[in-house]
Amino acid sequence: MAMTPNEMSAFFAERASKSVSAIDSLKVQNVPLLLDLNFRQAAQNYLMSALVDWRHRLANPRHKLVNAFDACKTAIELLPGLDSPTPLATRFRFYDTVYLATLIDIDPPQSCSRIFQSCRADAGIDLALDYSLAEQLLGTGAILPTIEGRTFSNEQALLRKTFVTYAAILDGNKGKIGTAESNFAERGSDSYYSGGLQIDGGGPDNSSVIDYRLAAILKATGSEMDTIHAMPSTGRTMR
Repeated sequence: MAMTPNEMSAFFAERASKSVSAIDSLKVQNVPLLLDLNFRQAAQNYLMSALVDWRHRLANPRHKLVNAFDACKTAIELLPGLDSPTPLATRFRFYDTVYLATLIDIDPPQSCSRIFQSCRADAGIDLALDYSLAEQLLGTGAILPTIEGRTFSNEQALLRKTFVTYAAILDGNKGKIGTAESNFAERGSDSYYSGGLQIDGGGPDNSSVIDYRLAAILKATGSEMDTIHAMPSTGRTMR
């Protein structure tokens, strides 16, 4: 039986809490691969719980977004310096640090720009797009050169369209916000996104989360829109 939204929110919050507890154990601290894993799971599960709250209006997502940001902030300070066999670009979704910082109005760590540049140079196309988007939000880069410099497979057509649309909105074309909403809805039946993480809204998870990248872009550009993808204000009533 499928979980209710309340059950989903609680499930992912509990998983995040367990990962945070694991990070404090000596067994995990002494194994870089386990640290990578638990930091990833802590950040992603706090974010997933927040997105479920956001989409279903269960609660204001800010507190859990802050928890996810805190995990990202510690990860970006600690993980790049570890002797891990995992390439830096895939060790952790470092770019989420900027998306979350934008949503909760907190300055990201100063090391972000340097780490993003290094990760983008070594990353596959999907990660490179995210690092480029995060760099553009930081004011130190742009998405379009990354899009234009890569070859996309047929399966990645929606991925390309999604980031082209993000670039247009950041360039001031607010008329593309509706396109971004449609792009996100398409993830529900798109093979590329259906194989991804739940926080990205592919397959059946499409109706349980929102496009948090779009939300960060709307926040960064000061776009006030009546859309589920806009960050709720602190005083907004949630059903």
